[in-house]
Amino acid sequence: MDNQFKVVIIGGGPAGYEAAIESAKLGMKTALVEARELGGTCLNRGCIPTKTILHSVDLYAEMKKSAEIGIHAGEVTFNMEEIQNRKEEVLSQLRTGIQGLMKKNKVSVFQGIGTIIDEHHVQVTGEETVVLEAENILIATGSVPSVPPIPGVQLPNVVTSDEILDMKAVYPSITIIGGGVIGMEFAAIYSELGCKVTVVE
Repeated sequence: MDNQFKVVIIGGGPAGYEAAIESAKLGMKTALVEARELGGTCLNRGCIPTKTILHSVDLYAEMKKSAEIGIHAGEVTFNMEEIQNRKEEVLSQLRTGIQGLMKKNKVSVFQGIGTIIDEHHVQVTGEETVVLEAENILIATGSVPSVPPIPGVQLPNVVTSDEILDMKAVYPSITIIGGGVIGMEFAAIYSELGCKVTVVE
């Protein structure tokens, strides 16, 4: 494969893949480097998965109260594993859509960790290690969960938002450190599922 590009973009989230599409449309030979799944934090570990889970949980909460408006559905239960499976289906469909956009716009996608060697070279370390030559390099690496430097963060059952997104168990109680958007979404999810929720902000 010819590894010389006009633009190499590190990070396959909304900023990265949109920039890749635009640069390709402008006629620039473009490469996109992503260490994990295409779509970045928002699609894979943020707003899309939490909204998908919230939708299931909101329906569950509504159905529990449906008798109040004259709708009787019998016993209403939830299955967290099935809720997680539905979330994965949605994410898979969206990732497939982004992959299709990359192919349609002739963007070369490299799976692995991108490291800038110098102003014109990016090393991609994945299943294989390749070096891409770039006239221009765009860094769009996004964010990671913030873990406060407090005692106990390495204990069992202490997780970040990344890990809790895949949890199939619902514990009797949960403490969430951080009252931002994602923290409050998890608070809403788990309180609706009968979990005692404490938020520390």
